[in-house]
Amino acid sequence: MGLDTVEFVIWAEKKFAIDIPDEDVTNLYTVGEFCRYLCMTLAARDGLKAPGDAAIYATVAECLVKEFRIPRERISPDSRFVKDLGLE
Repeated sequence: MGLDTVEFVIWAEKKFAIDIPDEDVTNLYTVGEFCRYLCMTLAARDGLKAPGDAAIYATVAECLVKEFRIPRERISPDSRFVKDLGLE
């Protein structure tokens, strides 16, 4: 896991007030997989009060644009963090 990836995971942990184990992160390759992971984790914790898929995706995409300066048009659920978005 590179520095960009670590910073992104730390952002998500702070933003959503969760812990993401390293072993879970190593199996999340795309934006969509990461968002689904967040959805399931938050739903397990918050039930019906958890944000939905679209809200989580929008928040994740906004972070990638603002914090990592990735052009919005490069971000999709199928975008791979390392290969497509250049996060190391």
